[in-house]
Parts: sequence; structure tokens; C-alpha cells
Amino acid sequence: MENDRRFALLIDADNISPKYIDIILTETVNYGIASVRRIYGDWTNNSKQSWKDCLLRNSLTPVQQYSYTTGKNSSDSAMIIDAMDILYGNHVDGFIIATSDSDFTTLARRLREDGKMVIGMGESKTPMAFIKACEQFKTLDVLYESYKGEHDLEETGTAGIKSQDNVKVRESTPEAKPITSLKVIQKAVKEIIEEQSEEGGWMQLSRLSTSLQKRYPDFDCRVYKFSKFSKMVESFPEIQLLRKGNDWMVGTQDTSASLETIQQAVSDILAKQPADHEWVGLGELGSTLKKRYPDFECKAYGFSQLSKMLKTFPGIELSGKSEVRKRK
Repeated sequence: MENDRRFALLIDADNISPKYIDIILTETVNYGIASVRRIYGDWTNNSKQSWKDCLLRNSLTPVQQYSYTTGKNSSDSAMIIDAMDILYGNHVDGFIIATSDSDFTTLARRLREDGKMVIGMGESKTPMAFIKACEQFKTLDVLYESYKGEHDLEETGTAGIKSQDNVKVRESTPEAKPITSLKVIQKAVKEIIEEQSEEGGWMQLSRLSTSLQKRYPDFDCRVYKFSKFSKMVESFPEIQLLRKGNDWMVGTQDTSASLETIQQAVSDILAKQPADHEWVGLGELGSTLKKRYPDFECKAYGFSQLSKMLKTFPGIELSGKSEVRKRK
């Protein structure tokens, strides 16, 4: 079972703020069980006091690493040595490395060479070399903004902690942006569909998600303010979703869509309406069609109005209030 996978969670306290601990632990649970939980730093340094407050509360094992030289991250060597010991002991299926330091790039590559899954977690300032070395990467400062509104950070007692760490950590701000822009993701989605779609121009939505994650390890629809990948894809122009059995299929749209395509699109839109809001205004439906098919015009199909076009579609019911729904 995927949720039974065991991970070693290794946190670089010199590069990660304690305010991210809720996100780190929540994201870890999504992948499996953190059978090893270690955090590295010089705990004799008073600047680590903010981390000390949540170590016991979150079952983190502190690993002492003295700062032998000024200005050098002392946790690097201890984390790397421990990671290799864990690797050779073959006690875990993967590693979650929480850091914004590119010094762990070689370690991530080495762990993946041995077939271990490597999840990176750090701020958006993390160098691309480390991000690309990971199978997946979670952008903590961007996710933090959405977590603040959706999760009660008081549960683990980390809310309100002011980081005192005298380290290379940037305080999260509402201006934190995804590493890969939405425009780049949108372009990649279209390219993947065109390259990998089967006959008819369709491919599974899950396959699209996997291919996109391989191209951009930092991809996570939540950092773009979408709760689901399907909702993100559906918002892209010239992209459409289609339900086929138990699977969602995705394909690019021809802006000069046939009447049959428009009919299918209307049926799909109405089918997604919740039971308590099954009627859709003609104006809203027309706007949705226009978004999917920028060239859509009723006159191009021989109809003066959208309502007259809809009356020719089977299984469609119109009301006297300029609304439409699936016929029951």
C-alpha cells in the first residue's frame, strides 16, 4: 500500500523555520509513515530556542551538530552521514529532506540512484539544482499562506512562534510566488497532451499529472490557488475535460468546434452541476462555452440565439427564466 511506505524525515534547522512544521508533517503523511524523524542543528545556540519549543510536541529527534566554523552550515555533514547510514540499512522506502540549501543536491541524486523516493521541502528561494534532484518538491513559503487559512496551526502549538534563528531563512510573505509560473505550467500541459494523447486527442488526467510532475518536481496545484488538479486544467483555455467511465480524460480543443462537440460540451457542463443548483443561466453557459471555444458564435452554426441552439439538443430542458438543465 502506498500509505504504508516508510520515510526518513530529515530537517535542516539551519535553513528551515519552525513555522513550517505543520506543513512538513501534514505533507509527509500524504506519502506514508515517517518512521525516522530527525532534525539537525547546534542546540547549544540560543537562536534555536524556537525549534526547541516544538521538538517534543512533534516527536522530532534533535541531532546535535556543533558549529566549528563561523558562517558555515554545520548540519550538512551530519544529515548526509545519517542519510547514507539509513540508506545502507535499507529501513525506509524514501527520504523527505527539508532544506533550502543546494548542498544536499548530490545527496538527493545518490538516494534516487538507489531507487529511493526523495521529496524535497524548502522555500521558493531554493536553488533549482536541488529541486530538480528531487522526485517532488514542496514550496513551503507559498503553501504556508494557504495553510494559514485552511488549518488551525494552534493544534501543534507552532502558531505565533517568531523565528529567532540567525540563519539563511526568509520570513514568509503573502508575496511568495510559485517557483514555476502558471503560464509555464499551462504551456507544458498543452505540450504534454499534444505529445502523449492517444487517437482522438485524449489522455487520462492522472497520466497528465504524472508527466507534469516529472517535468516540474515543484508542481503542486495548491500553490496556484486550485484545490484540485482537474479544476486547474479546466480553467485553461483550449483544454477540456471529459468523463469516461471512472476516469477523467483531458484533451486540447479545436476553437472551430463542430456542433456535436458543442453539444457534448453543454452536456458535460450541465452534468457537473450540483443537485441543489442544477439550473444554469444561459448567460453563464454561453460564457463557459466562449471560454472553452474562443471562436464560438451561435450564428456560425445557423442559430440566431443560444436558446434556439439548445432546443435542438436532446436531453436539454429550458425554463422560462433563461435557464437550462439536463432533462430528468
